Amino acid sequence: MRPLASAVVEFRARGFAQLVIGVLAGGLSVAIYGTGRTISAVTVGGVIFGGLMYAVLYRRRVRQVFAHAKPAPSPQRELASTTKTRTLKNEVAPLFAFLVVTAIVFRDVAIISGISIGNGFAMVVIAQQFRRWEAEHHLRLLREPKFRWKGQRGWGRGGGVIDPEDFYSTAASS
Repeated sequence: MRPLASAVVEFRARGFAQLVIGVLAGGLSVAIYGTGRTISAVTVGGVIFGGLMYAVLYRRRVRQVFAHAKPAPSPQRELASTTKTRTLKNEVAPLFAFLVVTAIVFRDVAIISGISIGNGFAMVVIAQQFRRWEAEHHLRLLREPKFRWKGQRGWGRGGGVIDPEDFYSTAASS
């Protein structure tokens, strides 16, 4: 098992990095397409990949995390700086590459900006929910840093970065 990471630090880093990517892509989109098209595409992308994904999937996963967080099995903890670096390098960089390829294929930087901004905002909201849960329960929420493609029932049923199987709790002082 890898050292466990602070879920709050990880999701906050992921969210803010995606917001930055989205804002930069939005600036590029304004230069290419103009303000009107960018605002409408960012709004559509943000609502679908932020609000809708949160309402349909992320909120349910977060509730499952809170209900099923297991006691942390290992005293090993990842440093916050290591969590931020790992998140940027292993998760945000590939996402950025995917968004660039998608923007080239679909020839639309604006919608990619909206997707990144919407999902980034959802990740920041999740980080805040994790922090509130920690304060209410006097526990720290930890996550084993991995992306789960395969769940207990087979291929394609994993929960990605919000799979309840990967979350643990421990005393707040740890």
